[in-house]
Amino acid sequence: MQLPPTMDVWVVDDDASILESLDAAFIRAGWATLAFGSVSAFKEQLETSSPGCIVADLHIGEASGMDLIRHVHEVAWPAPAVLISGHLTPTLTVKAMRQGAITVVEKPFSIEELCSEVELARIRGLEMLKAFYHRDAAREAIGALPDGHRAVLRELVDCRPHKQIATRVDISLRTVEKRKKEIFERLNVGTFTELLNLLQLADVSFLSTELQLQKGA
Repeated sequence: MQLPPTMDVWVVDDDASILESLDAAFIRAGWATLAFGSVSAFKEQLETSSPGCIVADLHIGEASGMDLIRHVHEVAWPAPAVLISGHLTPTLTVKAMRQGAITVVEKPFSIEELCSEVELARIRGLEMLKAFYHRDAAREAIGALPDGHRAVLRELVDCRPHKQIATRVDISLRTVEKRKKEIFERLNVGTFTELLNLLQLADVSFLSTELQLQKGA
């Protein structure tokens, strides 16, 4: 995946007049936008759309803006979101933030206020995407290692000496050293500390005899 240079704005609202008004305001602000009148319409285009910042009402028909955020995070990427509500409470705000909203704007609001919040969310969103893409690339590189290299990597992470690794994996000392060198080259790390940092970034756990990539974090 390639990190986009900027972030589009996805507007979701079941009120056609509000949807049109917000879409026009964001276009005037210089942002590329996609406007959706329902959650189902948004979901239909999610897979083919570039990463974007969600601007949605907390209540969209029978759906919820928080459900929308959760769906995007589960099936696509960690999209930033600005939610709008006419009946905001501290409990709702906390709940929305826990679901991944960057902020919640209470009605009535000025377009300038909303655009300011959206711009901050777009900036934060690019930071989130950068971390997501780096983690994805790290997972892909680790997952591409041959089984024999994974076995050596698992022992290296446990800080075992090369001779002990050779015995445990049932290979020669020379093979251990060769695979370690190739692991460092394939993962583009130069030191053991860099290797551990990469594994932490990828959120990797070694369980039993199999390397598993934790998808839920």
